[in-house]
Amino acid sequence: MTTIEEDLMNISKFSRTKDKVKYLRDKGYTQEKVGEMLKISRRQVQRIENKLKNKM
Repeated sequence: MTTIEEDLMNISKFSRTKDKVKYLRDKGYTQEKVGEMLKISRRQVQRIENKLKNKM
């Protein structure tokens, strides 16, 4: 299991926020925690996830 610090380092390779959200959510972080880590609102995380789901 990785630490928050390691996950933050890993997401630095992604340029798009949606890729960062997907990575962190796949790692098991809550929408709230992902928002805190990326400095965006939980609602914005939710919107990004909805857009990702609609593309499938």
